[in-house]
Amino acid sequence: MKAQKATYNILSNASGVTDIVGTNIFPVLIPKGTAFPAICYTQIQTEMTNSKDSNSRLDFARMQVDCLGTTYAQVLNIAAAVRTAMNITTAGVYNGVNVQAVFVEDEVHFFDDSADFDGVYQISLDFTISHG
Repeated sequence: MKAQKATYNILSNASGVTDIVGTNIFPVLIPKGTAFPAICYTQIQTEMTNSKDSNSRLDFARMQVDCLGTTYAQVLNIAAAVRTAMNITTAGVYNGVNVQAVFVEDEVHFFDDSADFDGVYQISLDFTISHG
């Protein structure tokens, strides 16, 4: 939950991202009828660092950020803006979440031609967010 809050805060406050997608940044599912371009983010894994003495004080959350649009050039631009926004190497507080760092892990390109119109281009980026 914390990583989701931080991810939304980082993306929605990055002008490079919002200049392209506006407010179309959604958790887990893009609502039906939403115009593209859009971003959907999902927490796909959390590794907790528990100790003998206490619960985890530092978690490593893997977040998937899906960039979707109607042209390949459009999603390339969204993905580049997302990578820039999520390139956090200095600790900070994002929407009340203490983020230590964010690391890009993976990038995959897709095309879905079964959509109701000409198709949807998608780039999925995976990030690991270390947070407390």
